[in-house]
Amino acid sequence: MFAIALTGSADADQIVMAGDYLIHLNTINSDFLLAAIAAQVGIQRSPDRGLLELAVQRADAPESAFLPVAATVSAVDGEGRLHRLDVRRSMSSSGTRYLAGFPIVDGELVEFHIHVDLPDGSMQYFRYRQRYHVLCENERALSRGAAVASAAG
Repeated sequence: MFAIALTGSADADQIVMAGDYLIHLNTINSDFLLAAIAAQVGIQRSPDRGLLELAVQRADAPESAFLPVAATVSAVDGEGRLHRLDVRRSMSSSGTRYLAGFPIVDGELVEFHIHVDLPDGSMQYFRYRQRYHVLCENERALSRGAAVASAAG
């Protein structure tokens, strides 16, 4: 979803069908986000921080703009602690997206609890689990080098 703003590979976009709507969810290591984009949306770039992106669009118009919704997200870390995430609205030419940063630990499985109030007044609740890996400095340099080579090729 931030495909042009990433400096490395991202996890696959997850899609939840919710009645007349598609809920897109993506999580990445925030270190993969370009510095200019991170500053624009107020997200901290760091190898030990993750970024969750959520967007909603009509199921019958998958090329349409992302719609404004109300979204709350919490995350349960590997030690079972629940953290409510600060979800920020980001407007762009493709519509409204919702972004939240969160801490990650190498090898940790994080479970997200996501509640979305949809434009038609209905609500959707779902959970999503993702394991994260924190790259060491050499791995980050290699990943960035591969991304630059790919963009140049």
